[in-house]
Amino acid sequence: MLIYQFYYDFTNGGRGFSTKADDQSIFGERNRQIVTNSISANYAFNPYNSLALSFETVIGTL
Repeated sequence: MLIYQFYYDFTNGGRGFSTKADDQSIFGERNRQIVTNSISANYAFNPYNSLALSFETVIGTL
């Protein structure tokens, strides 16, 4: 069995820590895009032996 999955996520206006200057924390606002591709495969040679493979890539931008 072979399974392919695609996932796309866009987050608008997320806030998070950026840096620290003069003992004060600076926070920023950002738009994030995340793309995830994954593929998995299962193969049964016989009832006692099988092989399972899984691969995933995650690409994200800030």
